[in-house]
Amino acid sequence: MVDDNGSFVEFITSGLSAEERKRLGTPPRGQGLLAVPLQEQRAVLIPSIAHDPRAVGFPPGHPVMTSFLGVPIVWKDRAIGTLYLTDNEQGSGFDKGDEETL
Repeated sequence: MVDDNGSFVEFITSGLSAEERKRLGTPPRGQGLLAVPLQEQRAVLIPSIAHDPRAVGFPPGHPVMTSFLGVPIVWKDRAIGTLYLTDNEQGSGFDKGDEETL
C-alpha cells in the first residue's frame, strides 16, 4: 500500500516463512518492478525477471524469483497499492488468464 506521495507504507507478504520475511529487512521503497503497475496504471506480466532492466533493489537474502505478475490496486480512480505474484506453483510463469483473474 502507498501513501499520497507514492511511497510504500505497508508491505504484506504471503508464502514466506517468518524467517524469510525477517531476512528481507526493511520493506521495499517502491522502486523497481513493484512500482511499475502503479506508474503505468495497468497489469504487468514479466515472464523472466532476470531479463527485465526494471528488476532492481533486491536486498541480500531475497528469495529467488523468476516470473512476475503485478496489478495496481485502484480505489476511487487512485492507485493505492500493488498486488503482485511471483513464480506460480507449476513453474511455468503467468499468462493472460492469470492476469485477468488477478
